[in-house]
Amino acid sequence: AAPSSGAVLGLLRDEDAPLELRCESAGVLARLDVDEKKFADEAVNVVVRGLTCGEPLVQLRAAAAVGRLGAHAAHQRVLAGRMASGYLAHDEWQLRQAAAVAIAEIGGELAGSSGPYANMIAALLDDDFIEVQCTAAESLGRLGTVATKYAAEACKAVGALGG
Repeated sequence: AAPSSGAVLGLLRDEDAPLELRCESAGVLARLDVDEKKFADEAVNVVVRGLTCGEPLVQLRAAAAVGRLGAHAAHQRVLAGRMASGYLAHDEWQLRQAAAVAIAEIGGELAGSSGPYANMIAALLDDDFIEVQCTAAESLGRLGTVATKYAAEACKAVGALGG
């Protein structure tokens, strides 16, 4: 059964709940048919706390929520900037991968300003981890025309992987 928006909103607001679950609830709310005015500011605050907590699992949940929350216009630049500045070069490969996905999800909404993010994601085509390389190529494709100049590099990276 699908979660009720009231229960998910309650979890987001529950200061005693584990931060990992609160971050997850932020992402779930973004996908439910809920008026963003009821949760967007709180969700972004929780996600930013998750991104900066220093615990990789919580950071991963928060990073996944970023892309979902990015559709809420008031917070796109804050979330994309946070992902780009702290996670595209993170030591944990899963967080680099999550950052590329999140920025791609937000990127289309940022219109012309997603160009710098395309450049940062393109750098991941040379990542040490195949998973990050593939995600970077896919994310560049999702950014659309601002990432066109990286198409050949992305195809080359995927081709080198046998894909």
